[in-house]
Amino acid sequence: MKSKFRFINDTFEMPMLNYNEEWCTNTWVYCIVGVLGAISGISVIREFFMGASAGEAISVSLVWGMYVTLAVWAGCTAMAFMAIPDTKFAIRRSIFNLIAVALVFYICAALSIIALILVTIMIVGLMLAAGGSGKSSRRGSAFGESSNVTDEHGNVHYASSELDNNRVLTTDGETMRRGADGTWRQI
Repeated sequence: MKSKFRFINDTFEMPMLNYNEEWCTNTWVYCIVGVLGAISGISVIREFFMGASAGEAISVSLVWGMYVTLAVWAGCTAMAFMAIPDTKFAIRRSIFNLIAVALVFYICAALSIIALILVTIMIVGLMLAAGGSGKSSRRGSAFGESSNVTDEHGNVHYASSELDNNRVLTTDGETMRRGADGTWRQI
């Protein structure tokens, strides 16, 4: 994950700081802000399911983002003015950090919301698929995979339809019931 945030430093921040890598913001700052953003996104989902309206739930994330962004920005700005001797580059880094930290926070919050929704959809889909296959497996177990039933004498009868779990209608027009021993008997 750290390498993904390194892209921010290499592509945007280094050209602004005259390609001095020592002046760049530590990538762990972006990692921590991203994790806090993801937690904020999870809290949006939690608030929504606890009865808050969508606007109230999203405002929770916006407030968290404002506090986190301002706190991290203040720390990064203080470090910029202590570490960078040229005031022009310190101001550039300060402005860049304000924008970058806010974007990282809110993008990670949005991605966590989308991820939770997609995971929920996948789980519901798997449960529906498993529920549908359960019905077909019960139906197949009643008279075999090939829709054939065998009577107590070993004769094979072709089942045309299933009346219930223990009764079938054969192609000869006979109704057969499955006994406790697994063989089928004509009713």
